[in-house]
Amino acid sequence: MIALLAVAVTFTLDNRIATRQEQAEERRADLQEEAEERRADQQEVLENLRFVRDRSGDRTSLKPFGSMLLRGASLNGLDLGCPKTDLTRCATFDSADMRETGLVTAKLNNASLRATNLTDAHLTGADLTDADFTEGDLIGADLTRSDLTRADLTEANLTDANLTGANLTDAVLPRADLTGASLWYAKLGGANLTGANLSGQDHWYASFSGANLSYADFTGTELWAANLTDANLTGANLTGAGLSSANLTGANLTDVCFDNRTIWPQRFQRPAVAHCGG
Repeated sequence: MIALLAVAVTFTLDNRIATRQEQAEERRADLQEEAEERRADQQEVLENLRFVRDRSGDRTSLKPFGSMLLRGASLNGLDLGCPKTDLTRCATFDSADMRETGLVTAKLNNASLRATNLTDAHLTGADLTDADFTEGDLIGADLTRSDLTRADLTEANLTDANLTGANLTDAVLPRADLTGASLWYAKLGGANLTGANLSGQDHWYASFSGANLSYADFTGTELWAANLTDANLTGANLTGAGLSSANLTGANLTDVCFDNRTIWPQRFQRPAVAHCGG
């Protein structure tokens, strides 16, 4: 009986050891496969980067970079823009993977970046005038002091993006998600932000002069010294918004939603009734 029990115990231990060895081998194989995939991706990025750089500043070559893998690549300072008179020579990055890509001071005027993933990309001081970012992902992107004049950011995801000092004059941002984005000192004069989400962050000294902010969401937003002169705020959500030092001269506040946490400027005649739906 004791001998049989000893055999059973030994068999069980052997099985456990064999199982652990198999698991360890599978783990090593998985790690090796992951390492090979990373090396392959890095090689692809390098080849794509070389392709892009070779066309920087070339006004005669086509720039078809759509769907490329450029994650983490350095495109800082490259000239990939084009004049409106010859959009066929403009860079096209539609649906490209440009996460964490460096584009500091790069020229991308009139470029197409539709549905491009620019999460955590670095675009400080970049020329993005008239660029198309429709449905693009710019989550956490650094757009400090970038020029986005007339850029199309329709339904773009700019969650937690840094737009401090950025120029978005006449930019198109309907239904864009700017939750948590920083717009300190940003210029949004004449911009279209219809239905945009600008909640959850402070937008000190931002200029929205003449902007279309109809049905935009400013819930809990601090707009200290913000310029909202002649802005269209029809149906906007100002619940808990801080407007104590904002300039609302000539602003259209028809059907805005607000509550007792909304702070209005001193001696400002706030709307008589809050329109907050059902």
